[in-house]
Amino acid sequence: MFYSSNNILVEKEKIIIAKFSNTDNPILAVSTDKFKITFFKEDGSLIPQHDLVKKSIVTSLCWHPSDLILSYGLKDGHIGVLIYQKNNFKEELRHAGEIEIIKFNKNINQIISSDDKGVINVWSFFPLLLKCSYKQLFPIQQIIIPNFNKDLLDKNIDVNCLFFFMNSNNHVFLANDKNNSPLICRGENIISMLFYEKKNEIIIITSYYNLIRCEIKFNVKLFPKKEKSSF
Repeated sequence: MFYSSNNILVEKEKIIIAKFSNTDNPILAVSTDKFKITFFKEDGSLIPQHDLVKKSIVTSLCWHPSDLILSYGLKDGHIGVLIYQKNNFKEELRHAGEIEIIKFNKNINQIISSDDKGVINVWSFFPLLLKCSYKQLFPIQQIIIPNFNKDLLDKNIDVNCLFFFMNSNNHVFLANDKNNSPLICRGENIISMLFYEKKNEIIIITSYYNLIRCEIKFNVKLFPKKEKSSF
């Protein structure tokens, strides 16, 4: 590998995916078809002795929103979390297909992963523990972790663990970490979705240039506020 003209070049290796960290001194994680993740500084110089060599191709990467913690998914269905500064990682195999999406929930210590079989898993970390799973008949196209405007919500609603997901059958769901996933919208030829924080709206974009705006209102019985446990 070498660096030239502000571009990372990988000799005799195909780059699968690359992601910068969200820290003050960004680190670039690069996965290749040689079953490894390599790390670079912002100036493009290689960070030695930090390569992660895996048993399968790394198909998805996501840095924590504020810390040097990297989540990754593999073609064989494993997902993992790397505490970069400690070079400490944990992996679990709970997917039967290739990991296509992996995201951190910055509101709570959770990771959400999905595979090409339509399975979504919600994890807590560290340690990496499976909290719940959702099985769809269609592959997952997109996952959004929203920042709700809490001024518009009942104080008894816990929104920190909520996320939206859309499958390839044009169905949009709102889910939490307790196996609750009510259907929000059925569309046609949906290509993307966005979350409008000011009004707590999910915006659906179709290939016909239509915008569908769905205001999110909660049922307290379905998404109750979590009670704190005393030890």
